[in-house]
Amino acid sequence: MFNNTYRDINFAVGNIFNEISQKFGVDGYEVIEKANYNYDRSSIALPGLVGGPCLEKDAYILTTPFNYDVEKNFVLGARKYNESLENKVCAWVEKNYSNKSKILLSGLAFKGRPETSDLRGSPSVSIAKKLKAKGYNLNLHDFCVNDQDLTSEKIGDVVSDIYSVNNNYACILILTNHKEYQNIDIDALFQNTDSKTKVFDLWNNFKNYEGIMKKNIITFGNYAK
Repeated sequence: MFNNTYRDINFAVGNIFNEISQKFGVDGYEVIEKANYNYDRSSIALPGLVGGPCLEKDAYILTTPFNYDVEKNFVLGARKYNESLENKVCAWVEKNYSNKSKILLSGLAFKGRPETSDLRGSPSVSIAKKLKAKGYNLNLHDFCVNDQDLTSEKIGDVVSDIYSVNNNYACILILTNHKEYQNIDIDALFQNTDSKTKVFDLWNNFKNYEGIMKKNIITFGNYAK
């Protein structure tokens, strides 16, 4: 529980620094990378969704014997902040797209590295359920989770091939950092989409992409600014 809660708090620090950076009008992902560069004392976590069957519960279990709010608030504050990122993503979607819009969500497992097919405690699944409840028309894709498991969640139609897109997508949400995103042909991904379709890449998987469509790629480091 100490190990998992320690990691959870570290991730929360990176996520908060990401938001602070954007308050100053700069990319949080880039600032954190520069802060860590060639400085052995610093290893600030890069921003991203935080969940899974361990991290989602261990902070709550660990704090059950606390009698004082100071300790409990410190530990659970980090956990609740990481949970709040789901609502930030949903708020971005709601701000930019009317409900009933068609959205592709790719990366439903709770993490991409090391890869897993585990959906337990997945922030991506939680985001999908919240958007579904708002009326959005969702398609689901994951490199590891089998189609039957995605279908059983009852939150959208499953797309086996990420390139099987059409111009009805308002946006594409990339919700994990699976290694396969590094191999995606971005131009091919956009080829069958509307010119206004945006990709919200929460893990900065496409940071090295220099194609003409880069203006349509949003990251977690710059979505707020």
